[in-house]
Amino acid sequence: MNTNAINQQASIVLKDGHTILATWTLPFDKRPQLFDSLEIPARFQTALAGYEPTAVITRIEVRPALPDKIDLAALCHVKEQDRPVIVINSARIGKSQHGAAEGYLRSKLQFPLIYWESSTASDPVVRFHDSVTGRKSCPADIQSGLIDLLCQPASV
Repeated sequence: MNTNAINQQASIVLKDGHTILATWTLPFDKRPQLFDSLEIPARFQTALAGYEPTAVITRIEVRPALPDKIDLAALCHVKEQDRPVIVINSARIGKSQHGAAEGYLRSKLQFPLIYWESSTASDPVVRFHDSVTGRKSCPADIQSGLIDLLCQPASV
């Protein structure tokens, strides 16, 4: 079986850590390989200001009946140690609301590194650390914004 068949498509998923930033379909003549760089389409680059215009392939899932799935790692201009880290309570925020919660956090914080963890804590934010400001607790407006998000009916 030729794994580099002509005129195939791949479903591309651009991620910052575990957070999905963008998805698109990419036709290809020769299957990209791990650690290759791919250009992020111009239609996403404006919304992704602060990220490099190319991203590195970190995972390729070959799916015979569907387009291949290719994960890309977004490269941020802000050093990882200068980005706020926020750990969100997955026991408090349902999986159907993860995307909305991450979108909300990205609208309030500059290039946050978002992680999910199951916790018995009642708050939606388990841990927060911003090495630039020295802040080690989640700002009240962000915590309350996430709580408001939880009160909204989940979209199907």
